[in-house]
Amino acid sequence: MDESIGAALVTILKANATVHSLLGNRIFPRRIPQGEGRETNGRIRPCVVYGGGAVSEFENHLSGTQLDATCQCPVVIVASTDTIAKQVASAVRKALHGHKGTYGDVKITATIVQTQTSEEFEPGETGGDAGYYVETIAVLFHHTLTLPVEG
Repeated sequence: MDESIGAALVTILKANATVHSLLGNRIFPRRIPQGEGRETNGRIRPCVVYGGGAVSEFENHLSGTQLDATCQCPVVIVASTDTIAKQVASAVRKALHGHKGTYGDVKITATIVQTQTSEEFEPGETGGDAGYYVETIAVLFHHTLTLPVEG
């Protein structure tokens, strides 16, 4: 996944008041950093993990400094309850769907939230109710990259 798309995703989500109130800064590329995922009582903190398995496609580019591309990016919501996972997923969907904007060298021309799936409860290592719930959203970013110019 293009790092610029990841940075744009984080900026979009952190700028949304509802998402920020639910997650704070717990938006991570590829995995939850050790020590960030659990509260002292063992329950998982709600967070978003993005980018693992992202696929980018570029249109043929023969000349100029702009490149049209699409990037399908999985956005995974992890939370201690199904209700919280669905609440965060809804806020993330609303923040992303239809979004357009310029972030550094990437211009997002359209953001489409394609699918959302709920996954079953994953028990914790010690059993009991210290596991987590997962919602996965497939997000498609249409974007334009500015190519570096030599010389």
